[in-house]
Amino acid sequence: MSLIEQLKKQDLTISFAESMTGGALASYITSMQGASNVFKGSLVCYDTEIKTRVLGISKALINTYQVVSKEVCLAMAEACQTLFKTHLAISVTGYADGKENDIYIGIKETETTIYHLVRKEQTRQEMIQEVVHFVYDKIQERLLIV
Repeated sequence: MSLIEQLKKQDLTISFAESMTGGALASYITSMQGASNVFKGSLVCYDTEIKTRVLGISKALINTYQVVSKEVCLAMAEACQTLFKTHLAISVTGYADGKENDIYIGIKETETTIYHLVRKEQTRQEMIQEVVHFVYDKIQERLLIV
């Protein structure tokens, strides 16, 4: 059963707050037939100002923990769920290239699970695609548990 079918069967909706993936999660889900039945929207909040101004992430939180952190990822997922009013909200913040290699992924339902990935030696596009597939695998695992 596809992700869309699983979400529809469980009468669930989904949204994304994407930073390092730059809309790749939204692009992937909208390529699937029936996405409009479950997908509410995505905010590409690549710039820190968008995280604060649109998502309402506090500057103090970002200054304390850095924009790429589990704490900011958690806040992004919670804000995304509130903004889009969805059952599932996914957040991604991280480094697709450069010296830093942390990536945080949040999956919010009633509780939030934060995953920490370490960027590998691969191209920027390969890393983004790896994160997209990781997110969709984790969502499907969760849906099978429900």
